[in-house]
Amino acid sequence: MFYLDESLLLGIKEIDDEHKELCLRANKLFDALIAGHVVSEITICMAYFEKYINTHFNNEEKLQQEFNYPMYLNHKKKHDEFKNIYNNLKTEMQIKGITSDFVQKFSATVIDWLTMHLHEEDAGLVKYIKEYRKISK
Repeated sequence: MFYLDESLLLGIKEIDDEHKELCLRANKLFDALIAGHVVSEITICMAYFEKYINTHFNNEEKLQQEFNYPMYLNHKKKHDEFKNIYNNLKTEMQIKGITSDFVQKFSATVIDWLTMHLHEEDAGLVKYIKEYRKISK
């Protein structure tokens, strides 16, 4: 299960709310895997990620530019990599449908990426912005 602990909150409502929603969606996917009704949840998740990668990534990247985040290009690269992963999954789903292999691949990819990105990339951003705010006071 995913949770967003206080250390990963930026203190910027829009971004924090988007991260909370992302964790909620990942938890729903996890619950669906356990309950055995993952096909409908994957369809919902795919639609959610379509919106998420176009909205949240842009919001987060603008924020990084506003704060002159030194790791902006690397962070953007990670977002672009996930966009490619998502597009490949979407294409596979459209061609082959939601097979058991697809369910496994999609779930593992989303869970692995989310865990890594929140706890590594976004954690670095949170630390930077919190330090930036202390210096700016």
